Amino acid sequence: MNRQTNQQELPLLSVIVFAYNIEKELLNRCVSSAVRQTYTNLEIILVNNASTDDTTGLYCDEWEQKDNRIKVIHFKAPVDIDTPVMKATTGEYIHILDHDDWIAPNMYAKMMSAMLSTNSDIARCEFCFAYPDGRIEHRNITHETVDFETVGREESVLLLLENKKWQTYWWQNIFKKSLFDHYVSPTKEEIFGDLATIHTLFHHASQTVYLHDVFYYYYQRPGSEVNSLNDQRKMYRDYCRGNAHYERYLFVKQHTEYHGMLRPLKKTAALHGIFSLWDMIDNPQCFPDNAYKEQVEKLNTFSLSLRVGAMLFILNLDLLILKIFPNGYKPYYKLFRLFYKNLRRLYRYIKRKHN
Repeated sequence: MNRQTNQQELPLLSVIVFAYNIEKELLNRCVSSAVRQTYTNLEIILVNNASTDDTTGLYCDEWEQKDNRIKVIHFKAPVDIDTPVMKATTGEYIHILDHDDWIAPNMYAKMMSAMLSTNSDIARCEFCFAYPDGRIEHRNITHETVDFETVGREESVLLLLENKKWQTYWWQNIFKKSLFDHYVSPTKEEIFGDLATIHTLFHHASQTVYLHDVFYYYYQRPGSEVNSLNDQRKMYRDYCRGNAHYERYLFVKQHTEYHGMLRPLKKTAALHGIFSLWDMIDNPQCFPDNAYKEQVEKLNTFSLSLRVGAMLFILNLDLLILKIFPNGYKPYYKLFRLFYKNLRRLYRYIKRKHN
């Protein structure tokens, strides 16, 4: 990007930071990294997303007083990225920055330059893991001879659905705001909303420009929500992850150009569903009242597979029982689960004796 270019002539980039029960030091580092960008035509939306402490909202308000590009929105109930947050933005482009992460000073300048020069709807960069002791761990090391490359619509979506080389994080991407006209909030809980929906934005994009540079620092905070979950909360989180995988499966089922991913996504969604069903039987207090019924209804949409393998055997066995008792009648299914558990224990006992 030409440094002589008047920054005000460049498109306005809206940076959204969802803040929830965050320490002041971490939020300051995050917001400072956005404020100090060499690309200065920004607006920064700090969203106090139903924090339960008494301080997160105050920290956000302090930042609003420091920089006229910052505005704060307070919510008493958790919100998603579509409305009303998206309505508060006025930029042509959107970046979502996590409240305890930070970005390189030239991230927006580099990504916006690549985006505008290639006429792409999405710019995507690489990230690294950052730890409290100062360690930086690079996810993978590339030796590309070019700064960026353009990736077509179908290839971009398939890379996201594979979830290997490309991950499903919002914060790796700058989006043209108009793409959010096609965004639909997940039908279930807000956890894993990116996994459930981000591919739909790529599906409506003309192309993506992928930058090989590492611009984003993904902070591995020991006390974060992800790293401090108890067993019950982890069960609920796994249930939400399963819902997200089911959303991905339904999306691919509806779009024939991605049917090459249908089988692996079906397997992943079904296995997550079965595992959550086991948890619902053993720990019903961890889930919404109607979760068991809805999970059974989802699982009954899957057909049995004839492929072999230990996990697929378990999957097919469970699906067969659910089809025999189409309403997922709990006593019968619970008896089956108990029988299966004891059968596995007996098998392990006999195996130990023979060894």
